[in-house]
Amino acid sequence: MDDESETRSILDDLHNDWRGPFLGDSLAVLKDLLLRREKEFQKDTTYGKTIPIIQSSGTGKSRLLDEISKQFLTISFVLRRPSQDGYPPGDTEITTFLTDLIYFLSQSDWGTELHARAVTLLMTAFTQCKEKENSIWSSNLTVLLSSERMVQRATTIHSVEGYCENIS
Repeated sequence: MDDESETRSILDDLHNDWRGPFLGDSLAVLKDLLLRREKEFQKDTTYGKTIPIIQSSGTGKSRLLDEISKQFLTISFVLRRPSQDGYPPGDTEITTFLTDLIYFLSQSDWGTELHARAVTLLMTAFTQCKEKENSIWSSNLTVLLSSERMVQRATTIHSVEGYCENIS
């Protein structure tokens, strides 16, 4: 079996496993954490409602988020370069939008530019959620967002000046 066939076989197996039953108790742990954090949330002392999920490759982060999205509104991106293999496939439009041409800026401008891109992308994702809000609330709360549409919208409104105007 050549390398390409072997890679395809592995990705097919991962895809099939993904559709199988979710194993382990990490889903229940995450759900309990989310509910507890929501109950304890104090907007005066907490910057935002975020929970980073950090772990090594192949440990089930994306699958866990896929499962939790069946119960909670979830916006998840797989940031992987187009040349990188993995499952699930990366959201290459999102990765490209966030990182494309950043190296042509002076290094001192990277932070501002990356912040503007991230906020613009999230603003666009939330806008899409709002637009779909009335049609998605059913037994399955997964929101299917179009990465391509988000990037088109984000690119249209993105610039440091545009970012500042849109968040005020």
